[in-house]
Amino acid sequence: MACSLAWDVPDIKATPARIMESARIFQMPMDTEELRFYCPMFVSKEGGDGAFKEADPDDLVYHAEEIHEALDEYGDMAEHLPEGLRPKIASVKWGAAKIGPALYGEITCELRVPFTPQEKSELAGWIMHENADGMFSDFEMTPLETDCGDLYVGLWRDSDACYLLPEDEFRAQVLEQAVDSQGFGAMGGLA
Repeated sequence: MACSLAWDVPDIKATPARIMESARIFQMPMDTEELRFYCPMFVSKEGGDGAFKEADPDDLVYHAEEIHEALDEYGDMAEHLPEGLRPKIASVKWGAAKIGPALYGEITCELRVPFTPQEKSELAGWIMHENADGMFSDFEMTPLETDCGDLYVGLWRDSDACYLLPEDEFRAQVLEQAVDSQGFGAMGGLA
């Protein structure tokens, strides 16, 4: 008994445009992959003499939701990416994340394709620039009105306290600091 197949045989004389149209049928949407970076946040207040002074870091945590909402107002920053990275990233958004007793800047990138280490480094450099001299240097100059007075929140300072780390390195550092603060040495014993 003969069996017949009911699908079309492709036209070998088809034009490139027709081939591309046929190929679209078989394209499946790719799930995006998230890549997160973290950085410290700094908060200052205007003193009675008009000069700015460092505020208590607890002010950051207390006003975490307001700070996150203020950062979220910037929306998706993907259109500001360097041209070479733009097609590979679906979105880039800044926010705030409470981790342990502190509040950190959290930059979430939705990747369309996996990144090479060089591309990851280029993206990190762009984020650091935005935090220091780009869009978010303006953020630091805009007062965040709170019940404790105006807060000025920054994502960068010229100091050794500044860094930008991918999530895996950041989590390892936070865990290491938590272990150190509990009095455990490098070998896991009591200090």
